[in-house]
Amino acid sequence: MPKTPRPLNVLIVDDSALMREGLSALFQTVPGVEVVGVAENAPAAIRRIRAGGVDAVTLDLDLDGESGVDVLKAIKADPAAPVFIVLTIHSFSELGAHCQAAGADYYFEKAGSLDGVLNLLGGLAERHAAELP
Repeated sequence: MPKTPRPLNVLIVDDSALMREGLSALFQTVPGVEVVGVAENAPAAIRRIRAGGVDAVTLDLDLDGESGVDVLKAIKADPAAPVFIVLTIHSFSELGAHCQAAGADYYFEKAGSLDGVLNLLGGLAERHAAELP
């Protein structure tokens, strides 16, 4: 009997409860994606990621006085770090290069359509499923 592949486990990091709830509901519609948690600040995000079982993180940069870049710097040094998808109100020209230097894998602006994020998560889920035994 073939094994069902484990879903792509996603953590949502955003200081807005409305955004966390909306993204969670939206991401659950993507086949092969499971939202395994949410975090509203940098320390909570770092703790949850270090606890394990997170394959991808959507990360806001403005975390109620803290910076998502701090999360990137704390986690991306680990070779087993999850994929980081920055999802922010800031344009790429403002902070994109800084985020990439800190370890962001992808960068999306919240003002745009979330179709790109959904397509990316779907592609990551497919690759994730193909890589697992």
